[in-house]
Formats: sequence, structure tokens, C-alpha cells
Amino acid sequence: MISKDPQHKEFGTIFLGRLHKKCPYTVPYYPIRQPHMNDKQYLEAIGYIEKQDGDQRRLETETEFLVRMNGLIRLFCKLLITRGPPFDNKLEFAWRWFADVLNLTPRPNITSILIRVFLEEAGEIMVKSYGNQFIKILEVIREKYIPRIENETSIDQMTRLRLKLDKLPK
Repeated sequence: MISKDPQHKEFGTIFLGRLHKKCPYTVPYYPIRQPHMNDKQYLEAIGYIEKQDGDQRRLETETEFLVRMNGLIRLFCKLLITRGPPFDNKLEFAWRWFADVLNLTPRPNITSILIRVFLEEAGEIMVKSYGNQFIKILEVIREKYIPRIENETSIDQMTRLRLKLDKLPK
């Protein structure tokens, strides 16, 4: 997906840097609201963008934001498991990223998207590669993590996450 040509090896680094800037959840990182920030500044810090709406500009809606983040996270997760740069099919990067996500304090909706998209893109390969170790993580998600996020996550996001978890080994 990203050039393997040694003359262009910095492209992978630049690409990841841009991806992290557009979607801090690929780091993973949840920006913290600073005391000096107004609502617009905070929403921009967590990744919302301005859109042209007729002759006016507005911040994207939460739905637009979540759809866009879903796509960027999916791209990132595909890179995590793809042979070649920037991760060279070294699944320890995927393992570390997923563990870091699970160790962050959950945020409404976005956390369930991070988990679900990772499991959709990398779940099967992680089960094949890590076996019972990864299955234990899935068990922890089902038994301990879901109860932490279900009250602050929309019903549709929780349903999608549960459906994906149901398709993976127990």
C-alpha cells in the first residue's frame, strides 16, 4: 500500500504523520480539553473539520465526524496488518495499538468504533497469530470493557460492536 522503494521510505513516515494529524485516535490519543478552549476549538482538537454548507461554514455533525473517523481508522488498521511499510506486517504494532486503546479512558462512541473497526480488520489475523492470548483480550472486552462504555455509547454503535464480538472466538 505504501511504497517499498528505499528511495521513498520517508513517504510512510510522512503519510502516518498526516494520518495521525487528521485522526489522533490512530496514535492512539484522546485530546484533552484545555481550560482556554471553547467548544469549537475542542471539537477541532478531537478531529472535527469545518465544512462548506451553501455560503456558510460549519463544523461537521457528529454523524459526519464518526463516519470520517471510521474510514481513517479502517485505513490505519489495514496498514497495521499489511505486508510492507510502514509496519512491515509486524503484528506487535497492532497488538500495542489495540492495548493502548483499551488502556485509555473510554470516550462516547469513538472508543467503540476503534475497537470494532480493529476487530473487523485485524481480529481474525490476531486470533490466528496470538491464539489464546488474544482470545483472553476478547473475553476482557466482553466482560469488563463493554459494561464501561455501554452507558455513554449509542445503541447502534454498541450493537455493531457486540455483533462483531459475537463472530470472534470465545
